[in-house]
Amino acid sequence: FVDDVLLRVRGGAKAKAQAKAQAHEGKGFDLRARGRAAWRTLEAHFFDALESARPSPEVARRACAQLERAVVGALESIAIGSEDVSLDVAEVLAPLARAKARATCLPARLEAIEAMSALVRERGDLFTKTAGWAAAFDALRAGDEVQEKTSVRGNERKKNRNRRRSDDAAVVVAGWSAVAFVVSDVLPASLGADAEEDTKTDGVRDGTDALALARVVPLLSSYASQTDDTRTSLSAVNALWNACDVIARRVEVSGEKTTFRNEKESSSPLETVLTRAFEALAAVGADRFRPDVRHSGVNTLVNVLAARGATLSPGAWRDATLGVFFPLVFEIRARAAAAGDERVDVSLVSSLTAGRRRDRRDETSDDGSKRDADADASDASSARTSTDDSETTDDDTETGGRLLVHHSRNTAAKQWDETLSVAVSAIGKLVHKRGARLLAPETRDAFEPVWIRTCAFMVECITRASQETATAALRVARLAATRFASLSVEGEDSDKPPGGGDAKGRPENSIRSGDAFTSAPFVRAAARTAHKAVLREVYETSTRLATRDHDAKKRVTAKTRLELAKTLAEAFASAPRAAFDFDDVAVVIAVADALARAPEPWPEWYHEDDQASDMSYRDDPRKVKTLKTLGSGYAALQTQRACFDALLSLVPNVSEKCVDAGTYVSVLFLFLSYVSGGDISSGPDASVVPRQPRSIGFENAACVAAACDAFAKLAGDPKLPTDDLACAFAHAVAAFKQAMALRYDVDDDDDDFEKVAAATRAFHATLDRGVPAAQKYVSAAGGVDALGRSWGDIADAFEASVLGVARVGEKNEGAAAASTKKSQRRRRERDALRREGLAALRDACARGDSAPEEVIARLVQVLTAGADAEIILDFGDRAADDETVARDAEDAFPSLCLYRLTDLALSAGSGLGASVAARLAAPALLDKCESSLRRHAAEESLSVRGPKQTNDKDVYSFAVSAARASFAANALKAALKTAINSAGAGSVGGFFFRKETPATILAAAATPERSRAVRAALEACAVSRDAALRDAAGKTLEAFSRFEETRAA
Repeated sequence: FVDDVLLRVRGGAKAKAQAKAQAHEGKGFDLRARGRAAWRTLEAHFFDALESARPSPEVARRACAQLERAVVGALESIAIGSEDVSLDVAEVLAPLARAKARATCLPARLEAIEAMSALVRERGDLFTKTAGWAAAFDALRAGDEVQEKTSVRGNERKKNRNRRRSDDAAVVVAGWSAVAFVVSDVLPASLGADAEEDTKTDGVRDGTDALALARVVPLLSSYASQTDDTRTSLSAVNALWNACDVIARRVEVSGEKTTFRNEKESSSPLETVLTRAFEALAAVGADRFRPDVRHSGVNTLVNVLAARGATLSPGAWRDATLGVFFPLVFEIRARAAAAGDERVDVSLVSSLTAGRRRDRRDETSDDGSKRDADADASDASSARTSTDDSETTDDDTETGGRLLVHHSRNTAAKQWDETLSVAVSAIGKLVHKRGARLLAPETRDAFEPVWIRTCAFMVECITRASQETATAALRVARLAATRFASLSVEGEDSDKPPGGGDAKGRPENSIRSGDAFTSAPFVRAAARTAHKAVLREVYETSTRLATRDHDAKKRVTAKTRLELAKTLAEAFASAPRAAFDFDDVAVVIAVADALARAPEPWPEWYHEDDQASDMSYRDDPRKVKTLKTLGSGYAALQTQRACFDALLSLVPNVSEKCVDAGTYVSVLFLFLSYVSGGDISSGPDASVVPRQPRSIGFENAACVAAACDAFAKLAGDPKLPTDDLACAFAHAVAAFKQAMALRYDVDDDDDDFEKVAAATRAFHATLDRGVPAAQKYVSAAGGVDALGRSWGDIADAFEASVLGVARVGEKNEGAAAASTKKSQRRRRERDALRREGLAALRDACARGDSAPEEVIARLVQVLTAGADAEIILDFGDRAADDETVARDAEDAFPSLCLYRLTDLALSAGSGLGASVAARLAAPALLDKCESSLRRHAAEESLSVRGPKQTNDKDVYSFAVSAARASFAANALKAALKTAINSAGAGSVGGFFFRKETPATILAAAATPERSRAVRAALEACAVSRDAALRDAAGKTLEAFSRFEETRAA
């Protein structure tokens, strides 16, 4: 039968003779119509064989084999160009395509697919000669069988429809093998991969190949959008990426030989195919039920645009971005908003596995008998691989072949939320890779409103979506802000790779993109507009968390607030310095302040308005406790630290105009408000941002410590102008003085101790640069009166901190019988604070030219009182020998105080404040050295006349006293030597211009009575039993004698 049909189709010699005879007899005979009728008869015959009944697999195999032979024969006839052949390739392939879609049994459909696949793989030359690739691609499409089964089998029972669906899945999987070959081999050949061929027209061999190329995208799209097998859909999406990449490469190659069209010209044929591929990916990206397929479609689309966007003409780029990509994002946004909370789960067995299992059962049934209904229902249930089958059916309840989804993805709303995260991440990738192209002339005007809408979409993701989506939106906001900020600055990079060309080194004029316009002023202006949109629409949203937006401030989690603060700091630190004006900096400050004051979500039951109707929480102790502690948790502290980092990132990244406008002053006062708990006007409308009950202030010791550390870092930065620091000097001293106040249970409260330590360090950093700045810019510091009050606060702070730390330390050390790790750590930290405090006190006195004399006297008195404190040493596991006692006594607090007194006594001549401090410190130094020496001499005299010391405590006390006296003798010796070396310098310039030196200061302090007392104490210790003291006292006595001789001379 097939041979006869082929004979009629080919029009052999017998047929031609019969045609001539009939024509001679005057009878009409159309040879071509006869061949077409014969082919229709063949198609009807095989329809009866494969569709009317359920044949055995062997019958189906033989029938499809004969069909394949017939198709090959007909294609060969068309290929040789016979005038008698009237069939086209589409008509020749119609029987196989019909069998694939309508055959009753699965083996017949699979055999038809195998026959078509064999034709594509093995006889591709026939399709090339007959220009039949377009028809072959149409015949291979998936989804045609769905339409057929709706019309033909619409009245069958549900289980038969499910069985048919399982068959369709198996057919899709079998057909995909042929389609994959098309993408990997046929597509590059149809594009003309050999770039040296001159027969190409705009990248395509001829019109027939262009027609075939246009059919590739619908072919791949049909497999990507079919719902029978999810894995095939994912493979088809990947194939669309490969196809786009191959076509884009050909566009790039062909573009080098053509004159580039301007933005008003239409796209080339290849670009038209690319646009259709983009539309197909967008359709897949909006799949209603399968999240995996959606995500693959969105990611593939943005990857193609990011990687190959530079090769598109202006018109094609505009269509791809503003016509395809961003509408897809907004469609996802709408569908996510409309998604419900119905549960969604997937099948336990994939359709491919089910199809293969059913195929094996069919092969064992040679008689073609029907399977039982339960088996059909089982296959139908297990064949579902996508979430569009999430509805529960009778067959599902019978088989139980369902796989439960994780609770984070078990509803349609949760799955669409995940798609939101993918979509917003795609926006970031496109902006990061092709931000300059988006601002090119062909898209600039239309892009601005789209970008405003996109920013609103990111705001929704931050305030109303899940944590994952909010984090992705914040990451995109950072990328967009940084990218557009860079483009807004002249001289910054565009989308082109370094070197002035594209990735392959071609010159700039061979790149079909808008990058050549990125340095133009209008592009920089557009980039600044887009950059400001991100700041205003996205980051300014955080101010609504604490002020206006009642729903947002509750729904935004603490982690989202933390990510918002982090991305804000990263965006500002990564952008060029000239990209931010004062308005941008004001937004950054307002955002950071709002998040620092409201670092945690408000309770759902809380109403900010006191007149709210639901105030029942006031009668609930648990709710009241929750509200009182709001803003003081661990997550809140992390958010606040990130906010402080964002504020600190302003230092190296603001322009001179922003500095002159008072940016640093605003930041300094913000940090001080966090320390003191006060309110400050930092809102976008100059309003005071409300705070949560325990977010800032002294009740939140951890936040105060972090704010103090941030202030100290900013105050110590050399880039901070000193006049700005002078403006905040008085407020900083007052705030830190309060924060440095110690409690007697400080060792029992880690957070409070950290607060005190941080405030002390910040206080010292403020004095280091603030004292010279305030004295230089008196008006900025508030005037002379304000500066005088600040010096009073400084004295109060040193009295409370230095002496307070010493008293608390002595109390705890004396009370503790055994040292724990915590107490040892506290002791080390306390000793460090002592040393830092004494050094800062010395520097403040030496630099305090504007300090009242009574304030300097109070500061010197702090050192004097500290020198009188008892020395209590803790040796731990070490042996308490004389060497260990002497070494530890030198580092004790009283010894350090005496050492700083020596420094002050020798600081005369370096300034007015230093001279005043030296005049006050010199007598105190002589008195304290004399008292230490005299005390030990008295103790030693009593021990010589009294009984021998046998108690360990007495031995320890004697060793400490000797070490203290030895240190005092060495301190006095150092002061005397310096005075002797500076002798004679004070007489230079006459009486009225006499310059004070250490010699004149010590000479004035060493009155006859004080000199006799010091000499007597030294002479008593010069004969001490302690060798170290005896040596130190002897040398000091010699130095004292030389000093008196020098003074007399």
